[in-house]
Amino acid sequence: MSELTPHEPAKRLYREVFETNSADVVAAEAADGIAAVIANVERLVTETEYLYSGGRVATASFMLATAWEELAKVFILMDACRLNPEQQGSTMRRLCQAFYDHIVKHAYNAVRHRVNVNSMAKAFAVWKIEVKRWWPESPDPEQGEPPMPHDTFFAREIALYVDRDWVTKRWIVPDNNVNAYRFDSTHWPSDFDRLRSELTMVKQDASNGLLSCGGLKIMNEVFGGDYVNNKTPETLLRKRNRTLVACLAEATGQPESRVLESVVTARPLYHFTTVPV
Repeated sequence: MSELTPHEPAKRLYREVFETNSADVVAAEAADGIAAVIANVERLVTETEYLYSGGRVATASFMLATAWEELAKVFILMDACRLNPEQQGSTMRRLCQAFYDHIVKHAYNAVRHRVNVNSMAKAFAVWKIEVKRWWPESPDPEQGEPPMPHDTFFAREIALYVDRDWVTKRWIVPDNNVNAYRFDSTHWPSDFDRLRSELTMVKQDASNGLLSCGGLKIMNEVFGGDYVNNKTPETLLRKRNRTLVACLAEATGQPESRVLESVVTARPLYHFTTVPV
């Protein structure tokens, strides 16, 4: 009998996909995983559309948050392919933990979506904010800042679960209109619009062979000799990405301009998963 939900899934994922495997095997496993993630995000988008069109806004927003988290797995698996599996096993283990962590997957998306992140140091500064699991109340009562849970609480739990309001001392039932703003495209693309747009890009990149086993092997060949962290100079990252773009363009027949705009040039964030915050 297959074991779909092991007691420690991150450890099982590491043992079966990464431990003792070569970079080529990791690339093949990651490519299969990315294809599965894309298919699942497509399913979740369809479910979200169905729920929202039926007026089930709160539940639709929960599905939307889940779809975003699933999409983050594409970038986690790409990061695994940037590592040398024989030398960076500890980081591989942390990526496997990230695969199952709501908050870390949220941070992967948040860093990627910040338009003013132009260095690994700035990316790390954003990361540290996005993985902070609890914001305590201000010690200065004049500021009036209440304690706040992580963003994932508002994206996921508040839309689905009954909870206790410790201020008013009453039970809270999810409001069906909670998170309705995530679907509002009156003035700019909604969160749901952005998800569909990003999914389209990832699907196109996969269709063009950039996220295939061969494409991910090239990624490992280009990045496997380096370990990118928050102190990595931007000059080195740009140099590696130029090489990656040229090699992938040659291998897939895609124009370099198209590869440059693809998801394969997203910042490597694997090191951030290893840093306590």
